[in-house]
Amino acid sequence: MREDPCSECREEEESVGEEMLRAKHGNPDNPLRIGDIEIECYVLENEQRVLVSSGLSKALNLKTGQKTHPAKLQAFFKDPSSSPRSNTLG
Repeated sequence: MREDPCSECREEEESVGEEMLRAKHGNPDNPLRIGDIEIECYVLENEQRVLVSSGLSKALNLKTGQKTHPAKLQAFFKDPSSSPRSNTLG
């Protein structure tokens, strides 16, 4: 049986409590642009910044749907000196 890709999101929502935070800034038609890379991003009511994982994966040259995808994202953020376009991530 396939794991529900949204189960992790639901767990995070439940841990926040009953109230779901809304984005006060951000728009899918106006993504964050860094060079030729576009990443959807939002600012929530509590000032937390959120990057959409599909855009982040594309920026890091990760194929969508890879099982190692979350581990590679975690590795990237643990080592901020690594290049976001590094071939070692793909």
